[in-house]
Amino acid sequence: DAATGRRSRGSGQSLISGGRDKAIKIWNTADGMAVRTISQAAAVAGVHLSSDGLRVASTGEDGSVSVWEVASGLPLQSIAGHMPGPGTAVRWQADGVTVVTAARDQKLRVSKTSIVRSWRAHDKAVLGFGLLNAGAVAVTAGEDGRVVLTDLNNGQTLRVLAEGLVNPRALAVRPDGLRLAVGASDGQVKVWNTANNELLQTLAVGKPILALAWSSDGLKLA
Repeated sequence: DAATGRRSRGSGQSLISGGRDKAIKIWNTADGMAVRTISQAAAVAGVHLSSDGLRVASTGEDGSVSVWEVASGLPLQSIAGHMPGPGTAVRWQADGVTVVTAARDQKLRVSKTSIVRSWRAHDKAVLGFGLLNAGAVAVTAGEDGRVVLTDLNNGQTLRVLAEGLVNPRALAVRPDGLRLAVGASDGQVKVWNTANNELLQTLAVGKPILALAWSSDGLKLA
């Protein structure tokens, strides 16, 4: 197996391991159970858990360096790596954004990672997306029929504007950010006042809505 490391996470401890089976495993040392398995494309050469326990940095025998989100197992970032080969070590610096790798290609690399966060907003696929409040709030329409407002500072759901919509795949925010329009496959278009989240109007178009757009002056919706 690749190098392992221990990190505190809240009131407990986590152990991370990786091996030639291309699997990265995160273990709860209290009960010995694997809480997350992440698969990468090549045999794992090195692994390290960030100090906050939220991200994993891994290296592969193909020379790759990757950053993963622990909660979801999703890849957050790929970093320029090394020449292919075993034995590539990886460590997070204390700042939580710098990854240091060393390999048999005689190189030591220091990489600044992006701060990437992700949250689950819907139970099914996200079909439409927009930003409100100067980018501080995300509005999403999902295959689960919901329209959701999410605080991008902390990932908290601020409000569910609608439920039970039929594939609401068209979403448009007016240029001034004060109106939100969402169109669904049943031909309905709903318009909200984003200042107070009030539903202002429901329009019946009579055919599936595939896309929506506001005019530059905000007076027309197409």
